[in-house]
Amino acid sequence: MKSILFVLLVLVAAPAAIEANPESARRRARAYELAYNLDYEEATREMAAAASADPQDAAAERGLAFIPWLLISHTRGAATVDEYLGSLSQENVALRQPPPALAQRFNTHADRALKLAEDVMNAKPDDPDALYEFGAVVGLKAAYVATV
Repeated sequence: MKSILFVLLVLVAAPAAIEANPESARRRARAYELAYNLDYEEATREMAAAASADPQDAAAERGLAFIPWLLISHTRGAATVDEYLGSLSQENVALRQPPPALAQRFNTHADRALKLAEDVMNAKPDDPDALYEFGAVVGLKAAYVATV
């Protein structure tokens, strides 16, 4: 279970070089470190500071969506292999709906991240960093739908 979360964290936290300013990049890295250590409140504050440092940084907005998704997953007990790979056992666990405030936070920031990533990708269609950021947001949204 921890290894799956670690892999997802690495994919989501991978440096996005799409012209983010150094302050935003530094704060994003710190926020992911805090989130990985389950300090979600401080991680959220640090990620919000990253987004404030660079309002056009799609990676910071993606991070602001990633943290509520982690919170939802952990509080619901959904961080299992079955949740990511499909039902491997005979027993399926009925999960309750996510807290509306966390679901709203995820959707708000994921949608903003997608808009920012699309804008950069449209401006620079051959830029691998722009394509990565767009794919990372789409992947995060897909993971949310699959697990929540």
